[in-house]
Amino acid sequence: MAGAFAAFGLFWIVFCIVLLILSLVINWRIAEKAGFPGAGSLLMLIPLANLFVVCYFAFSEWPIEPELREARSRGGQV
Repeated sequence: MAGAFAAFGLFWIVFCIVLLILSLVINWRIAEKAGFPGAGSLLMLIPLANLFVVCYFAFSEWPIEPELREARSRGGQV
């Protein structure tokens, strides 16, 4: 019985590490596509700081938005 708990505990630790890495990669890609430095996604690891980062990404003008507006005003493809 103790072996089963140990195996489950090991599985759980590996699972959590994989989820952590996956979430960092996803946040990194989102930040880069929005025009922000991808390293800003490392702030998602800090409790409460991650809320500020998400709010900043949600409510600030993304660096890529002026380029999109300019391309759309010229009638070009985005």
